[in-house]
Amino acid sequence: MKKERASVLRWFKNTPGAILSNVGILTTGFDEPTVETVILYRATTSVSLYLQMVGRGSRTTDTKKRI
Repeated sequence: MKKERASVLRWFKNTPGAILSNVGILTTGFDEPTVETVILYRATTSVSLYLQMVGRGSRTTDTKKRI
């Protein structure tokens, strides 16, 4: 399972326009600055968790200037 997950995340990072859907896996500890869009379908009452999840799409990089 760990190798499969690593393979999928490599694919996501290296595939332009890739769309990745997950359920409870990439909630915390996932860091991929090239993420441009985050769509949430998960209830939470935790403001810090919400900000962490949507923050994945709001980081700027050398190639991503707009948020």
